[in-house]
Amino acid sequence: MEATPNARNRPKSNGFYRWLLNLFSSVKFGIFLLLLLFIYSAIGSAGLPLKLAIWEPGSWTAVRAWRGLEMTEFEWFNWWPFTLLIALTCLTLIVTTIRRIPFNLVNLGVWMVHAGLITLAAGCVFYFATKIEGDVPLARGRVSISMPGMEPVS
Repeated sequence: MEATPNARNRPKSNGFYRWLLNLFSSVKFGIFLLLLLFIYSAIGSAGLPLKLAIWEPGSWTAVRAWRGLEMTEFEWFNWWPFTLLIALTCLTLIVTTIRRIPFNLVNLGVWMVHAGLITLAAGCVFYFATKIEGDVPLARGRVSISMPGMEPVS
């Protein structure tokens, strides 16, 4: 007679994998990751406001320029936290879409939006992976300003 499997004979790791699968198919977790990605990108692009007058350019500080970080925009968006956030967001989108949204004509729009977001994320990673930074010599033209009764200035 065969032994029937019971709870004591099951591997303990099954609960962890189920928990991980449920985490990555959670809409709340996906929104949390998108919020973290937005905050990271905003800080890397605009910085942090020092004053409440956020419309004044002098009230912002570039976090990338702080001692210990000192990164260019290229380095900030090539740093491992950005890549990790993008990867986790894409993984959550994929798992959530496959597990929660049936693939049919009614839900085709949702599938297309999620595919578009993954395409945007992949394009972002590709852009910053292939971007070249450096100095470019530019030939400047000479401008001459003349007003009646005054000498021309160039």
